[in-house]
Amino acid sequence: MNENELNFLLNEANVGLYNKCEVIEILGFEKNKTPFNIFTLVVFENTTQDCLNKLFTDKLQKFKKFKNISWGINRRVINIKDAFDFFILLKEKNIFKFDKEINISPLKLLPTQSIQKKDSFNSPQINAILKNNFNHGSYLVESKEYCDFLIEDENLLKEFSSKLLQFLPINLETLSDRLGNVIFQLPRNDINIDFETIKNMITNRYSGIKIFIDSQKTENFLIRVYEEIDGNISVQKIVNEVKKETIIPLDDCFGTTIEVFDKNTSLLVYKNNFNIIKNFSVSMHSSGVSKRNFKIDNNPIEVPISGKNEKKIQHNKDYLSWIGDRNSKNELKNLEENKSFQQYFGKEGDDKKALDVVRTLINKYGSNGVYLWDPYLSADDVKNTLYYSKDANIPLKAITALKQNSSRIKNVFRNMQFNITKNILKYVYIDYQYTLICFLNLTKNEKVKKDMIDTFNIDKEDLYLDFEIRSRIGNNGYDFHDRFLIFPLDSPKVWSLGISVNQLGKSHHILQEVKHATHILNAFNNLWDELEKEECIVWKSK
Repeated sequence: MNENELNFLLNEANVGLYNKCEVIEILGFEKNKTPFNIFTLVVFENTTQDCLNKLFTDKLQKFKKFKNISWGINRRVINIKDAFDFFILLKEKNIFKFDKEINISPLKLLPTQSIQKKDSFNSPQINAILKNNFNHGSYLVESKEYCDFLIEDENLLKEFSSKLLQFLPINLETLSDRLGNVIFQLPRNDINIDFETIKNMITNRYSGIKIFIDSQKTENFLIRVYEEIDGNISVQKIVNEVKKETIIPLDDCFGTTIEVFDKNTSLLVYKNNFNIIKNFSVSMHSSGVSKRNFKIDNNPIEVPISGKNEKKIQHNKDYLSWIGDRNSKNELKNLEENKSFQQYFGKEGDDKKALDVVRTLINKYGSNGVYLWDPYLSADDVKNTLYYSKDANIPLKAITALKQNSSRIKNVFRNMQFNITKNILKYVYIDYQYTLICFLNLTKNEKVKKDMIDTFNIDKEDLYLDFEIRSRIGNNGYDFHDRFLIFPLDSPKVWSLGISVNQLGKSHHILQEVKHATHILNAFNNLWDELEKEECIVWKSK
């Protein structure tokens, strides 16, 4: 990039209409040294602001680990010529200077970049450090440098970025590779482009789009519209004769991209990706219906709940729709937000974190119901999970195997102390173990079942629950090992807990989303049906 190319963007290409530039300088200050650049953004604007040069921060901010280094923010509004001269000086002589020279390392000029706004499918991460890239995107001219002392220390960068966000909506933590950079942002502000979908009034189906362009040079534009399904471009249309209103017929929409180019300059003028919603649900929750009061270890717990009234409108879907839905979900899925993969190492506090994740999942995906499958499930485990659902009277189901007290046999022997010789202990231990095991085999299921019922019955008030727990007893059902949290949605979601609820976070395990969720849901439902016998039903809320 040289001055001719910047001049091309400013004048010949007419990317936008500008009369001034706003300059945000984030500078570092080291004692007895020239200030250095941490990040600078030069935004071309069409504004009525007067030229100015003013500190944005009242005082310099400190870095905790570097007492001799501080930082501050300076804001300028300058003329286009001054911005152009600043760029030439930076490019030709590697000098950063408005009024006083700022220290920079040798810069590398990057190719011109077109940054689109956030849309239904794309959210360019660089928008976190640009100004108001909302409408038709921006062109960037960028010079790259590195601030090693921040990049190499994640905690220091996080602390700095958090403090910076108190002054400016610039999140440098997410784009640490831009530290030390100087960015020239040229927003597209000389046009207005919008679109609407067209419906066939006879068939009552989608039939295309209408694109509206408000510009003095519409005749120079070219429109490209294409459908990208499962990574393949299935439909593409190019319109060379563009008008103020241009109609483009399309059979359907499962991920449509609109691109508008300037034929004379080959510059991208506009880009947008969108999808048409063909299936949706309306879920209305009335807040403050009541509160669910129950006890865990005699400690009163209060959970606010809401009523639920949901209506769904479902249309027939063909294979393209299913592909479109899958792609949309995959593209929008955020690993951390959806808790798709969590790993625990038994560190202090991990048990609470893991339990909080389970409760978050329950309230995020549990609108149609929540199923818990754990052979060691206890009454308190249910209260610590399913009882935290904030939806009233949704189906809550749990399957256990009444194994939660099987370790008591070992604990009995571990805690027993005999003041007898080792030889006597040997025979007494074996005889006592045999007798105790025979006794527990006869009474264990009944004892554990009674304990669970008693624990559930502690909370007498209406809990606004539709809850039932069943257990494998005798020859009913089959033995199982894995632990699952299941959400019976239209497209089911299932998490493998990796460990029993009562051990969440207490040792190394992985809590992760299961890929083939439908198979787990079907297995749960089949076992649930097999346990529909009086002796297997442990407790019902209604």
